[in-house]
Amino acid sequence: MIENPVGIESNKELASSGGGGTERFLWAALIAILVGLAGLCVVLMRRTSNGPATAPSSGDAAVPLSTELPPRPLPAFSLVDHTGRDVTLADLKGRVWVADFFFTSCPGKCPMVTMRMAELQKAIPADAAVKLVSITVDPDRDKPEVLADYAKQFGAQDGRWLFLTGDKQTIISLCTEGFLLPATNDPNDHSLRLTLVDADGRIRGYFEGGDEPSVSRLQREIRKLLSETRPAADGPSALQPIPGSETKPDDN
Repeated sequence: MIENPVGIESNKELASSGGGGTERFLWAALIAILVGLAGLCVVLMRRTSNGPATAPSSGDAAVPLSTELPPRPLPAFSLVDHTGRDVTLADLKGRVWVADFFFTSCPGKCPMVTMRMAELQKAIPADAAVKLVSITVDPDRDKPEVLADYAKQFGAQDGRWLFLTGDKQTIISLCTEGFLLPATNDPNDHSLRLTLVDADGRIRGYFEGGDEPSVSRLQREIRKLLSETRPAADGPSALQPIPGSETKPDDN
């Protein structure tokens, strides 16, 4: 029996020496990977601290809360109000108007935004060339009679505050392509912003419906638009401040 074959012993030595080299290579590769990951983390942290690299493609954040945007004409539309009357964009021409999107069975913040609209109605003189327009995003449920009951709950005055319904896809397209606000087949996926539209049917600004200072800015912008559309001698109507917002800072 051969106890120490030279060939076998030599292969063991080669394997031993080769294994050490492989181990050193693996450690070097692991260190290189860790260094690379650390560098990537640093880059991502810097990008995050400087804000997103690109603007959001959809949702409220895609539209800045500003009145310095170029006026954007709204597309023509035809809907039905809470009394059963047809309402078109042409019917609103010649008046400043504020639009919001909601649905009557909303379990979240819709009632709060609708309350803001009610406060605007109180603050705006009845003879001012201003309308409020609330558009449901759940038209399958919010028929004119349902909207009529809802309008009554919030004290909507006929002719001053319209609650509109219509074809669902028409409303979704109007919201997303006209107002540039989010909307889907799910009524919960809608914006809580108020949109200011001038007498020529052009969007002039967006405002947070649940934020008092933002709604106060909306009132000031309404005054400005009224001064543009009314004769100089007549002057803008005197809007009353939203309750609780008189002392809020002007951070426009």
